[in-house]
Amino acid sequence: MQRHQGFTLVEMLVVIAIMGILISMTVPAVSYVREIARKTSCSNNISNLLKAVQMYESLVRTYPPGRVGCDCGDSISYRKCKSTGTTTLSGYHRTGSSGFLMLLPQLDERQLYDSFNRFRNGAVFPAGDDHPPDGSTCADSETSGWRAGITGGNETLLTRPKVFVCPSSRDEETFEEAATSCYAFCMGTLGPSYPDPDKARYYNSGVFMFHRALGSRDVVDGLANTIFIGEVTDSHTSRGRNRWMIGSLFLDSLRTTEYVEWHRGVVTSIENEQEVKKDDKTYGTFASPHNNGINFGFGDGRVVFLTDDVEVSLLNNLSTRDANAFAAFSNNRVYREVHNLPF
Repeated sequence: MQRHQGFTLVEMLVVIAIMGILISMTVPAVSYVREIARKTSCSNNISNLLKAVQMYESLVRTYPPGRVGCDCGDSISYRKCKSTGTTTLSGYHRTGSSGFLMLLPQLDERQLYDSFNRFRNGAVFPAGDDHPPDGSTCADSETSGWRAGITGGNETLLTRPKVFVCPSSRDEETFEEAATSCYAFCMGTLGPSYPDPDKARYYNSGVFMFHRALGSRDVVDGLANTIFIGEVTDSHTSRGRNRWMIGSLFLDSLRTTEYVEWHRGVVTSIENEQEVKKDDKTYGTFASPHNNGINFGFGDGRVVFLTDDVEVSLLNNLSTRDANAFAAFSNNRVYREVHNLPF
């Protein structure tokens, strides 16, 4: 009589336990590999954006402005954006279009670019018509119909090209009638604490700002030493608003290195020289969905993952086009008090 051999209950439990241990060891490794792939994809997006910036300069002889147009111009010190007497800025000069929108032809998005019809009536989101920075308005007949001039209307505003989306991001696709983005240009170091918003908009220490179009010749510190683009998070929230087609001070498509949020850590913002938690105010800086650092794109086309132990002083130097320009602005008394800098 033959005996049928099989596993005993104890042996089966041992096998199940071993399989459970192996699975628990494998899952984190798989998750790690997937995150590495997502981070690499984010880096490739920034690389493509940098190539588009370089192609744009080779064609136009300058980089695109961070924001093509001006704010309402009555009290602005930058002369090209200043209203004179009863003359207000034209609709085109008040366009809220970002530099990323200007790069669409270089990103193989010519059809989407053409949908904006040469920014008729100050499109998109012209100053004074939507989200005026100081609550004032300079909207008039030149800008009031800007939405009607866009082919496809709201559908075009909600279009989100893949190059603006980091796979690691959990941000929602839209915020207030426009598509969001995971990347922003670097304005420089003059952030929310700087007491003169005009200088932050038009005379910041970086490469991309309001209305002014700089070129590689203006990057005195060298392209390899100057940050052009970085990652952002919370693009679908009011405190981290970041829509790719719009340029706004410390928000849409424009950030500074004054404060950096490493992997959703606690950061602060400055308003009226008082520190407040990021949940209360706009913090206007770069941030990352990745662990331990942020992807930054430099002017020479490199993408570097800067870890969270980088010195703040080094990061600020990397965000300027000219170290001497930054030194001049940082001599401002209020700025030095806020940052505990010696006089």
